Amino acid sequence: MRKFSASRFWDVAVRIRCTWASVIPFLPKALVQQPIPKHYFRMFDAAINESPFDQIFGVRSVGCWGMTETASQGIVGDALVRNRSMTIGRPVPAMGCGS
Repeated sequence: MRKFSASRFWDVAVRIRCTWASVIPFLPKALVQQPIPKHYFRMFDAAINESPFDQIFGVRSVGCWGMTETASQGIVGDALVRNRSMTIGRPVPAMGCGS
């Protein structure tokens, strides 16, 4: 899509069977205003772990933070275990954080 549209998001996501999305904070706030269909999403990477929206959308949010200059996330939650709700995550060792 050329630009984000809350009214078209679910139709496109379901049609192409998206299972993961990287979301910024306004996205779940906009999507919760739309009818939520049966979808294929299993995870959102977001600004926070274990978002209050997880139960509404039936997904798991894993927090992360990064910069375009680093070409990756320098801080990320654990995708395999529960993280503390409303936190970002931990420094990624390969990024040289906290050495």
